[in-house]
Amino acid sequence: MTVSVHQFRVTKYDPSLRAEGGAYFGDDWTSINDIGRTFRGRQQLRDAGAVLLCERLRANSTGELSRASTSMRSASSRQTTDC
Repeated sequence: MTVSVHQFRVTKYDPSLRAEGGAYFGDDWTSINDIGRTFRGRQQLRDAGAVLLCERLRANSTGELSRASTSMRSASSRQTTDC
């Protein structure tokens, strides 16, 4: 039986804009303290609600991927032939 390994990465930040050690060096908001600041030539966050919405969406997508991954593992363990 062959079991596939799936890896997911959920991140707000573009991985190509990270230093070798993982530090982010892009021009983007990184915390609620950045409300009202300009990034990439425009104001990104108008209020705390925008920050909370982004964080909620990211958390929800992480949960969905986790559930999907668990479901795929369960299905893989029931397979009797290689696919």
